[in-house]
Amino acid sequence: WDRQSIMKLIDKHGFLIFRGTEITTDQGDILVFGLNKLPAKKGLISARELRDVVKEENAFMIAAHPFRGFLISDLQSIGLTPEKASKRELFRLVDAMEVLNGRVNASENIFTNKVSDICNLPGTGGSDAHETAEIGIYATYFQDRIETEEELIEALKSKVAYSACILKGRFK
Repeated sequence: WDRQSIMKLIDKHGFLIFRGTEITTDQGDILVFGLNKLPAKKGLISARELRDVVKEENAFMIAAHPFRGFLISDLQSIGLTPEKASKRELFRLVDAMEVLNGRVNASENIFTNKVSDICNLPGTGGSDAHETAEIGIYATYFQDRIETEEELIEALKSKVAYSACILKGRFK
């Protein structure tokens, strides 16, 4: 979506909309905010190439559900620890990590939080909703009101955003 189309939707419906996309890379899914156009490459893009595009446009990259499905087996049996997992190249390329995701299990979210802490990456939350009832399970809480895409990017870069669980209509 181009910026003008989004502004028309905001004016028409009276609520904020931010442009973002989930891009599948060679190192997993990455959420990107602030891109004016998607990378031109056909097929799978490398996370490193995406980093270059994002940097050029002053956008923001978040590793989306980085351990979804990794923890199906017992962690002890596969030898995956947060310390080992934190060595993935992906975590040197992204600006943040989605540490609360509504489509993964609790142990995967806990594991991701630990890795995020080791990597010193800020954590975000997202419902990853595929049905109406799933909307708002997890979110990203901002200290200040966000009115523009530029404010969103600045807040994310300034690390004044926090992952949040919403229980009974309240952030936790």
